[in-house]
Amino acid sequence: MEVNKKREAELQRLKRELEESSVQSEALSAALRKRHSELVAELSEQCEALQRTRAKLEKDKQNLRM
Repeated sequence: MEVNKKREAELQRLKRELEESSVQSEALSAALRKRHSELVAELSEQCEALQRTRAKLEKDKQNLRM
């Protein structure tokens, strides 16, 4: 019986550690997804700003040629 109690205690400890690890993994994954979304949005804004600047410069260039 003593061996069974030890095994049961070890099993419970391992289950608890697995659950903690799973929770930490999910939290990290959520944080990384959030950071990824933020970076994608930031890069999209930068691309749009560059496109607007390019269009303005092209327009200015055309006006100078006239």
